[in-house]
Formats: sequence, C-alpha cells, structure tokens
Amino acid sequence: MGIVKITDQKRLREKKRRKKTRNLLIFLIVIHLIINLYIWVFVLKSENILIFIFFFISSLIGILYLYNYIHKKMLEKERKRSVYRFR
Repeated sequence: MGIVKITDQKRLREKKRRKKTRNLLIFLIVIHLIINLYIWVFVLKSENILIFIFFFISSLIGILYLYNYIHKKMLEKERKRSVYRFR
C-alpha cells in the first residue's frame, strides 16, 4: 500500500525533540526578559522607553534566529543518528 506508517519509536523521538526545542525557547525567552528588565530598571532608570522597545524587539529577533539555528542543528543530529542506525 502507498501509506507509510510512522513507527512508535520515530514518533517518540519526534515528541522528545519537540519538547527539547520548546524548553529551549522558553529558557531563551525567560533569560531575554530578565536581561531586558535589568537594563530598563537599572541602566535606563525607566526613562526613554523607545530605546527599551527597540532593544527588546531587536534582541527578540536575535533569539528567534538563535532558536532556528539550534533547531536546524538538532534536526541534523537526528538525521545523522538515523542514518547511522540503518547502516
């Protein structure tokens, strides 16, 4: 038949990878918020909100770029493992 079934092991690996990436994204965002609040309260002293907003948005873009890079590396690692298993 034309339909390929995904094995339970493959499904579990996919679920584990998704959980890892979700935890990584949550960790990066929490660190991002802590750093931004520190800068806003102690460095800018609640003045000049536009600089804070600019820094917040630019660092959020940087975090999303970093997340995508790490996600690609994790997928590469998973592909290498699957190729190694089938040899």
